[in-house]
Amino acid sequence: MCGVFGYFDRKGDALDRSLVKKMGETLSHRGPDDFGLFFSKSAAIGNTRLSIIDIAHGHQPFVSEDSQIAVVQNGEIYNYLELREELIALGHRFNTNSDTEVILRLYQEYGLDFLEMLNGMFAVAIWLEREQKLILARDRIGIKPLYFVDQSDRLSFASEIKAFQAIGVNLRISASSVNTFLTFNYIPPPDTIYSSVKQLMPGELLIANSKGIVRSSWWEVPGDVDDTRDERSWSEELYETFDDAVRLRLRADVPCGAFLSGGLDSSSVVSRMCERFPGRPKTFSVGFGEQRLNESQFAAAVAETFDTEHHAITIGDEVLARWPDVMYYCDQPHGDTSFLPTLLLSELAASEVKVVLTGDGADEIFAGYSRYLSILEDLENGISLQDSITTRASLFSLSQRRELFSADFIADIDIGYPANLVGCFLASRDGRDSINDALFLDVKMLLPGNNLMKPDRMGMSASLEARVPFLDHRLVELAFSMPSKFKLKEGSVKSIVKTAFRPHLGGQVVDRDKQMFTVPVAKWFIDRMNLLERDVLLSERTIDRGVFSAEYLKTLAENFRDSPREHVRQIRALLALEVWFRRCVDGEQMIIPGLENSKEFFKCAV
Repeated sequence: MCGVFGYFDRKGDALDRSLVKKMGETLSHRGPDDFGLFFSKSAAIGNTRLSIIDIAHGHQPFVSEDSQIAVVQNGEIYNYLELREELIALGHRFNTNSDTEVILRLYQEYGLDFLEMLNGMFAVAIWLEREQKLILARDRIGIKPLYFVDQSDRLSFASEIKAFQAIGVNLRISASSVNTFLTFNYIPPPDTIYSSVKQLMPGELLIANSKGIVRSSWWEVPGDVDDTRDERSWSEELYETFDDAVRLRLRADVPCGAFLSGGLDSSSVVSRMCERFPGRPKTFSVGFGEQRLNESQFAAAVAETFDTEHHAITIGDEVLARWPDVMYYCDQPHGDTSFLPTLLLSELAASEVKVVLTGDGADEIFAGYSRYLSILEDLENGISLQDSITTRASLFSLSQRRELFSADFIADIDIGYPANLVGCFLASRDGRDSINDALFLDVKMLLPGNNLMKPDRMGMSASLEARVPFLDHRLVELAFSMPSKFKLKEGSVKSIVKTAFRPHLGGQVVDRDKQMFTVPVAKWFIDRMNLLERDVLLSERTIDRGVFSAEYLKTLAENFRDSPREHVRQIRALLALEVWFRRCVDGEQMIIPGLENSKEFFKCAV
């Protein structure tokens, strides 16, 4: 796990080397163990390294013997040992045991076809000196981030947006993306909160040379469903593939652990990890003081069953003091408050291990959310898939957003763009399996835009690598070849996963109702709403930004006081946007009102 960064100037103008170094310094939390740069006349690529594999010799960039090819990557190539053996058989010689050197040799042997050979999470940059060409590639699912800016004949790239500030990129806020954020609670790729910054889509390739840039997909989510197999066949392959995915993700030269909630997904990870782990693995969980949302006892029970060394923390509303830190590490507004406990959990785990396995991704490929059942009901009632998804996903409806935003703010944007974005993604599907199409949308939008950003940014803030075995590309391909009738069955979500793991986990874990990783935020906001309303939501500073109608904000605040649980998601998103403005745009070391004395939790990001 690392941070990558660099640039290519199509006119051959070199950036000041000190500015390039500053790009890397902004990413030091992603890789505190090592720092490396390769400079060409018209380009530079760099890496901040968190040493996981070949600790002593894995320094990046890796450069070919003739200095014509330079490679950096953020992530891990899990099948690097097998690929290395194949390359040795073909006559390649290695100087290290690093997975990044494997990428260099693969490119020398196969060109860009090497991408299809990788099993891993990665953001790769390759500089070709002779051709004066920069290649950027992102892993199939978008587990690792990769942003770029193409301005004034210069293409810059980085693992996080904050790196662009170091080289003076003009970061202009996109009104369209603010509109999208207040529709979905996050901003899906390829857009970002800044009009000048884009991110590579999952499975996307970018090639830049003196003529410009070309973007293309090197991998796509499968669309062909296999109707010939029965449930037993699918469940057996699912289990065997997952078991191998866990095996590969335990490859590291540093200690590994796992996040454990006690639910089906994380328990599945821990069960297979314990079978393969040499010794007693460490597991980590977080709980809340509010019993209704506290999963601690379930995590402890699974830890006892599999004899892990379990570490747990319990948090309360003082964790809201870390909200500005969440925005700093994400660089963008996020209304998902589960980022907060993930931040604290990552810091706990980082005190013991460098790598954790998580259960992320199973819900989005095997239909683990109850809303998929609601979508089925909508379809049966004649509602289109696009309308069902857009309506159920929206924080603010189209009509509400027209009232929410000031007239000047939305004058030049298409306020219906979020729904059109959903339609554009769905247009690439054949429509024969609507639930798989809904899952496809989550893989394209929700995972890279929010759910995978959470373990990456919160983990990397503590220099902790998070690995997600459920998103091994073989499992994703299996999931989308599988008819959705095996995922949603008799009113049960994620049915095929339950079938696959019941013999190994037992009914107590498998049949327990799914509990979202939910923060008791409604109660926390109710308790603090007077201060949050006065100092943040309805403050002169918020109103003066010119984004919102002051009168409509007052109406929303009144609605929240009358029925807080009904309106908490809207209020939370508006507060998140203003917290982001103050932390990331204004550069303020913001303190959440009423939490000035929460010193043990308030660790401001640098």
